[in-house]
Amino acid sequence: MGERDKYREKLESLLDDWNADFDKLEAMSRHAGGDSKYEWDEVITGLRQHRFAANSERG
Repeated sequence: MGERDKYREKLESLLDDWNADFDKLEAMSRHAGGDSKYEWDEVITGLRQHRFAANSERG
C-alpha cells in the first residue's frame, strides 16, 4: 500500500470518527436548553466546517 493510500485510509477513519462524534454532540444539543443549546449548535457548526474541508480533500 502506497503512502497516498495510507493517508486516504487514515483520513477516512478520522472522518468516520468525527461523524460518530457529531451524532453524540447533536444528541446532547437536543437535550440542552436555552443558551446551552445555542452554544452546542455553534460548536457543531464549526466542526461541520472542518469536516467539510477534510472531506473535500478526500476527493
